[in-house]
Amino acid sequence: MNDIDFFSYGLRLLGRREYSVLKLRNKLLKRFPENVEEVEAALVLLKEKQFLSNDRFCRAYIQDQILKKNGPQKILMKLRIEGIEDVMSLKYIDEGYPLDLQQEIKEYLWERKECELRRKTLSEAEKNYKIRQYLYQKGFYL
Repeated sequence: MNDIDFFSYGLRLLGRREYSVLKLRNKLLKRFPENVEEVEAALVLLKEKQFLSNDRFCRAYIQDQILKKNGPQKILMKLRIEGIEDVMSLKYIDEGYPLDLQQEIKEYLWERKECELRRKTLSEAEKNYKIRQYLYQKGFYL
């Protein structure tokens, strides 16, 4: 296989969705484990032609996570797993996830969880604890 085949395969994957450089590298190396140099060359070519960009991936990923109603801490953790540096992640979280939107989502999740817990016989302190745990798991700090 030559570099163009690795490039074409990477391009085909990127045509379906955005990937971070790390995830695309891992995906290509999983498929072609014996061709490390060719995979790296294809990644360089994809970056040069601007088909592969951690910046673009980061922005798209944050927007996707906001739609899933995840908080900034969970988004930051997931971006670390994707191989995105904290500096870039925090920059785009600050830009794309303003505090008023975070507060709005947090209030929505609080009300939804509170409504769900009304059916259970729990004390007010237990309900508040469960709601806070839920928000913490979603990536919001109170």
